[in-house]
Formats: sequence, C-alpha cells, structure tokens
Amino acid sequence: MESNIAEPDVVRSGRATEKTRAPMETTSLSNEEKATQDAKLKPEREAKFNDYIVSARVFYLFFVRIFTYARKWDYPLMVMGALAAIGTGVTMPLMNVIFGRLVGSFNSYFTPGAAQPQSEFEKTVNKQALYIFGLFIARWGLHYISKFSVRMIGIRMSAAIRLHYLRCLFGQTIHVLDSMTPGAAAGTITTTANTLQLGISEKLSTFIEFMSTIVASLIVAFITNWAVTLVTASIVLFILLTVSILLPFIIKAQSRQTEAETQSSAIASEAFGSIRMIAACGAETRMAKRFNVWADAAKRHGRRMSPLLAAQFGCVFFGMYAGFAVAFWYGTKSFAEGACATSAIS
Repeated sequence: MESNIAEPDVVRSGRATEKTRAPMETTSLSNEEKATQDAKLKPEREAKFNDYIVSARVFYLFFVRIFTYARKWDYPLMVMGALAAIGTGVTMPLMNVIFGRLVGSFNSYFTPGAAQPQSEFEKTVNKQALYIFGLFIARWGLHYISKFSVRMIGIRMSAAIRLHYLRCLFGQTIHVLDSMTPGAAAGTITTTANTLQLGISEKLSTFIEFMSTIVASLIVAFITNWAVTLVTASIVLFILLTVSILLPFIIKAQSRQTEAETQSSAIASEAFGSIRMIAACGAETRMAKRFNVWADAAKRHGRRMSPLLAAQFGCVFFGMYAGFAVAFWYGTKSFAEGACATSAIS
C-alpha cells in the first residue's frame, strides 16, 4: 500500500539542503578546474613569426618611446655616454693592432741573420708598450664615463616611468581598479621599471660598446687581411640563424612564466593582506591550492624554457670557439704559404 502521509517539514528541508549542497560542491570544483586551465596560459592568439619582425611603428613603441621620458639634462648625458661607449669599444681592436706590431718587432729582431740594432729594437718596444698603456688608460676612463652616464639616465627615466604609470592608474575609473587583483599593479610597475632600468643602465652601454667593437674590428680586419676575415665571418651567419630560430620560442615561454609568477604573487599578496580573515574562516588550504596552481605553472613553463636557453647558448658558444679554431687554422695555413706576415695574423 502506498502511504499518503505527508512528509514532515524537517525531512523536506533536509533533502532540499542536500540538493543545494551538490551544486555548490560542483561549482567549487569547476572553479578549481578553471584556475588549473587558466594556469596553462593559453593566449587567445598565438604569436606568429611576423609578430617578431620589427617594423617602424614597433621600433618606436618599444625603443624610441622609452627615451621620451628623458628630461632636458638627460640628453647631454646620453650623448656623452654613447660617445664614451663607442670610444671604449674602439680601443680593443686598436690594442690588438699594436700587439701584432709588437710581436712582429720581436720576430724581426730575434730572427737569425737580422741586422736590426738593439737600440732601435728597444726604442720600438718601448713605443709600442707606451701605446698599450695609453689605450688602457683611455679605455678605463671612457668606460667609467659611459657607465656613470647611463646609470644616471636609467635611474631618472625609471622614476619618470613609475610616476607616469601611477598617474595613469589613478586616472582610471573605480570599476577598473576593483577588477584588478591585489598587488597586480605594484608587481607590474616594479617588474617593468626594474627591467627598463637594468636595460638602460647596463645593457644599453654594453650594446653600443660591443657594436663599436664589432664595426672597428671588421674595418681593421679587412684592412689587414681580408681573406682571413671572410673565413672567420662565416661563423656569424651560423650564430644569427641559431638566435633567429630559438629566440621567438624563448620569448614566448618567458612571457608565460612571467604571467604565472604575476598571478602567484597577486594571490600571495591577497592572502597576506587578509590573513586574519583567512585564518578565521579556515581557508588556508584553499588559498594554498590557488597559489600552488600558478606556482606549478611557472615552474612548468620555466622547465620548458630551460632546454631552449641551453640550446641557444650552446650553439652560440660553439660558433664562437669554432670561429677561433677556423681563424687559427686558416691564419696558420696562410702564414705557412707566405700569404701574410706575422703581424697580420696576430
């Protein structure tokens, strides 16, 4: 027999509670799955090869626009630092030229049957040694001036960029500020400003110095012996090909790792900011899970980037040492055949 007795209200409320509890658990589980999926850092559009080709507009946005934050007294420092860096780079090829002449003087004097008097040999050696000492003093002074100038420019421009970012942030509406995760704005400006300051203070002067060294070395090398220079310059093509292939993948992996670290830092900042509320509600485990999701994502993307960096640096240094070997082999072969003098291959 079927019972027509109505169920008590307590039973009906208990079943209703069980029915409503299941969707809540499903919702919390889906949120964790969503956080895990977000941690994979799959952007809406993957960067293609054409995105890494620097156009005129991209060059202005990423390079020239940075120097618009410079003030009136920063431009003389830029010019002075650039000229000092160029002078620093030119001294190294000149020192190699003088050292080659010094080696040639020793060979010409100690060769059996040489008719060069000792006084003339000592005069030549003292003169070349004095040139080397003068180049050392000039390189030391120019290097100090370039580093001092670019460090001052980096500090002043970094401060100007921070101030501009803060003004633009305060100019946003309330809903934009509320939609940002706690600590995201501070983390973004700190990371960006520190990167720009490091790039201007150290990388910029080093780039100008190395470029001047390369240009001066090529000029000296082609004047001294063009054949050895062409054989050695073939390694540059291998290095450029290696960097152009691996660098886009490294930049993509590094951007994903940086995004994961930013998210984990925002969660940690939010947790420390409301640590009393989290401890009172017993939500330590849930916050730790949220943090671990993004920390594991950063570690995963870092591991994926490590083989690419290892391959890039391995190929680049292999090309450098292979260039030394090829230059030594071809220079020795040319000297044995009488195609060049000792000072030309030194």
